[in-house]
Amino acid sequence: MLTYASQIFQETFDELAVIEEARLSAGEFLADALLNVLPVPPPPLTAPNPIQSAAGTGVKAYLHQQVQLWLGDYSPTDLTPADAPLSEAYCIELGEKLATLPIVQILLKTVGEKTCSYPELLRDVIQKRLALPSNDPLYQQQLLDSLLSLIATARRRIELRG
Repeated sequence: MLTYASQIFQETFDELAVIEEARLSAGEFLADALLNVLPVPPPPLTAPNPIQSAAGTGVKAYLHQQVQLWLGDYSPTDLTPADAPLSEAYCIELGEKLATLPIVQILLKTVGEKTCSYPELLRDVIQKRLALPSNDPLYQQQLLDSLLSLIATARRRIELRG
């Protein structure tokens, strides 16, 4: 143990030394840690910007574009006609798949049960908790808009006990 402590602290300890250990919980250890949240849609280098809604495409087309950006090959399949609302099954599958993304887990754990304003989410989650590929404020806002649009669309199946 003395040899190990000497290596860790880069000091020499004699045989009478008392070495104590204080452990941090995972929450304490990770409290201020950034998370490398790949895959995160990169900032646009050229037009068109895939995170931004294209004019005239509609909400459903925008949602499909965001799902593809975040989930890629794991995107749920929407079999509804273009002019019809998204099906409940699609929204439930979207919720299941979004829950696997570290960035969504960070967002939900940071917010918890409290209500946050958009500027608070931007500051406390996107800017402080995540190691993003760009510090551009417009990119960060579009990234948050993209996530919130998907989270608002996602559903979760809850079994009622009766």
